[in-house]
Amino acid sequence: MRALALAGFVGLAPNVFHPLPETANTNEEYDRFLSKHTESDRLDDIQMGASYLRVQPFVRLGEMGIIGFCRGGREALLFAARSREIDAVVAFHPAPVQKSEVSRLTIPVQLHHGIDDHSVAVENSRRLEADLRAQNTPVELFLYEGANHGFLAYTRPFYRADDAKLAWKRATEFLRRQLH
Repeated sequence: MRALALAGFVGLAPNVFHPLPETANTNEEYDRFLSKHTESDRLDDIQMGASYLRVQPFVRLGEMGIIGFCRGGREALLFAARSREIDAVVAFHPAPVQKSEVSRLTIPVQLHHGIDDHSVAVENSRRLEADLRAQNTPVELFLYEGANHGFLAYTRPFYRADDAKLAWKRATEFLRRQLH
């Protein structure tokens, strides 16, 4: 969120993991608790966050964008396809999205994906770009040679500073252009 603020934006990150108790320490425990919190529930969490931002006195009226990473990238795309409140979407290495799930998406989309992503195949973003172009959705796809999944996350071992800096610059410039 600090990076968004430094770029001149107001941001909010809904905690879609709120169903997890503090005592959950294993993947099995996470899966058990999160299985009760569906993707539809997480999209509702995002809607509550967007509604909250809309009424804050420090938020300028007008356009709103959404950014997501991995599953959050998928959910940003799904939310944008369903919401009239979103005017631009940036998705980093989004989890797979079916064409039918974004068939109503008409706003500008920017995608970022590492070519050497071992978690979400880059082909998913290439296919998504083609699907969006076919329905006349404005879309940009940026690929990063040698970058793995989450290359923008400075806390991860596969962080790539130069690619991260370039990707973030592209994302914030895109949002500035789209959110007048």
